[in-house]
Amino acid sequence: MEIAKEELPHIVMGACMEVHQALGPGLHADVYRKCLAHELRLRELIFESDAPLRFDFKGRSIECAASLDFVVEGAMLIKVVAEEKLRPKHKADLKNYLRLTGLESGFLVNFNVEKLRDGIKRLIVSANEPPVRYQ
Repeated sequence: MEIAKEELPHIVMGACMEVHQALGPGLHADVYRKCLAHELRLRELIFESDAPLRFDFKGRSIECAASLDFVVEGAMLIKVVAEEKLRPKHKADLKNYLRLTGLESGFLVNFNVEKLRDGIKRLIVSANEPPVRYQ
């Protein structure tokens, strides 16, 4: 199934909302990751989970111990957390992962909230101004 680039964030957000609605807050992040993987499969999205972070550094390919929660359709990252609140480190991690992978957008999703809209942030890294923005 071919997915338009502009539709992908809506589909991913819908999948996250479905998982949160079914499970609610209070579980470990791994539970949400496994359920989100299942939900992404149900929506027929192509994704990698726990993908190693790979990037080029001064002409050398580097593969790190860090892993990316989800790379969806080769175009978007999803970082899943289950914390009381999002911390600056979570946003910094996602920003760096986007920069290193060359992907332009990603979601930071904190499932440990009563309303998911309070726990989901979209980050866009672009060559156009502003270079980084949160939605």
